[in-house]
Amino acid sequence: MPHRSSLLLAAALACVVPCACPNPGAGECAAPDDCAPPDDAPCEACAPPSVELCVDGACQARPDDEVDLSATFLIARGVDGVQGLLFAVAPGATCESITDEFPPTLNVLLSGQRTLSGGDLHPDVGLGRVPAGDTVLYALATAAPAGEGAVLARGCIAFEALAPSTSAPQLTLEP
Repeated sequence: MPHRSSLLLAAALACVVPCACPNPGAGECAAPDDCAPPDDAPCEACAPPSVELCVDGACQARPDDEVDLSATFLIARGVDGVQGLLFAVAPGATCESITDEFPPTLNVLLSGQRTLSGGDLHPDVGLGRVPAGDTVLYALATAAPAGEGAVLARGCIAFEALAPSTSAPQLTLEP
């Protein structure tokens, strides 16, 4: 039988020696891919959908999809040559600043691309299914079809996604 002091030493070392586990700090995260590898992105420039979400530094299961989501996009006056659109849908109540790509720490519920034609207003564009709740829609307008080419305009809007379907408020994409 091990000596009592040996057991106490082993217990003390277990508290201070870093874990050699395959996922050290499991449950703690800075981005969703710290929780689980994301799904494959639906296109080359699309954000990869999160398998698990990183919320307030903790990994959470992704809620079930309950809402058919659509949106109306308006390309701001003076932005010419838009032919494509990239979008990402995330949980939340406020927009994060975006440039020519989506934030790498974004919990992505849905992403994709669309080819746009026929003017500046694109009403009721079907996006896909997402969980219900506070939601943010991010979009990048591109110079080539299918979300390819240079980013010409961007925008985001927060809203509540309600089952069975929600049309997001009009999102104006600006330079």
